[in-house]
Amino acid sequence: MKNIWLSILKPKGSSAKWLIFLLLESILAMSAMGYLDIIKQYTDTPALSFEIGNYRINVYSVLKIVLIIGFIFWSAAIASHIAENRIGKFSWLRAANRALILKAI
Repeated sequence: MKNIWLSILKPKGSSAKWLIFLLLESILAMSAMGYLDIIKQYTDTPALSFEIGNYRINVYSVLKIVLIIGFIFWSAAIASHIAENRIGKFSWLRAANRALILKAI
């Protein structure tokens, strides 16, 4: 199970990275054009929401937050992978210093 999540968060092939990028871009475009308004109408009903104080939590908000957090983690994993590759090529640094720099990033 760990390998499945690792392969999703850190895709190795460039085609996988482009596929995920195009998927996120298409979701963003569909949202901008109004195609996801139908989903919002169905998931933003009183039957699928509850209130805590002044806050109203519904399925649409939860899905949106999960997608945003997933995108942030995915972007951070790819940025970490790129930094690891770049810093790993520094031959003038000792291996211990490279490891410290990677941990700081």
